[in-house]
Amino acid sequence: MDTIQKTINHISKTSKQGGLKIIWIDEPISLTHSSNNALLKTLEEPPNNTFFFLTHTHTLNSLNATLYSRCYIYTVPIPDPKISLHWLIKKTSIEKKKCKIALDVSNNYPIEAINLLQSHLWNERKDFFKKFYLACKKKNFFLLLPEFQLKNYNLKIEWIFSILLDALRFQYKNYIYIYNQDQLKLIKKITKLLSNNDIDKTIRSWLYCKKILSTTPFINVELIIAKELIKWTLN
Repeated sequence: MDTIQKTINHISKTSKQGGLKIIWIDEPISLTHSSNNALLKTLEEPPNNTFFFLTHTHTLNSLNATLYSRCYIYTVPIPDPKISLHWLIKKTSIEKKKCKIALDVSNNYPIEAINLLQSHLWNERKDFFKKFYLACKKKNFFLLLPEFQLKNYNLKIEWIFSILLDALRFQYKNYIYIYNQDQLKLIKKITKLLSNNDIDKTIRSWLYCKKILSTTPFINVELIIAKELIKWTLN
């Protein structure tokens, strides 16, 4: 809410160059109810020469309906995976296998893939999955809680989705569609620990958890995630 309010206060001022003011909001689905309301009031009567760009990578029906009604929709298709992979290798000079994994776990979005490869996130991901393997080995997923006390808890949840979906692909022998090809040891461990039905239930439970975290204002993130990890361990 603070960020949205600061943005609204900022756009009410004249731009330094006396020109256009452009506001970019990435993934408005993550805005709380209060933030949505504050943004909607501004969108209904925006200041002169002010343009809002909202980027959204999920289905349109997951957007706030009123917010959606205030927007012009432009669909930007995902680039061809082969073209994206070629671009990524050329841009980073990183080996093909690693680039392919980064592209797959980034849902074929090349900009997200390059951000994953060229930041601390790649090593953070590897470290997270090492601790995930240990949690599987000890059958205690609550051991992952410290990982969520850091930043990027939403990203950690996405990594959980990714590895669980890979476990399902492994169970059904869809090996070529496994995204986290560098985490086969963990994927095999998950399939030995959880049945297909258990994996499916876990994915659905985390989806609900993510929805609660993204739509409930002033929520205690650590408490909600701790509850989810305890439930996962007990099941």
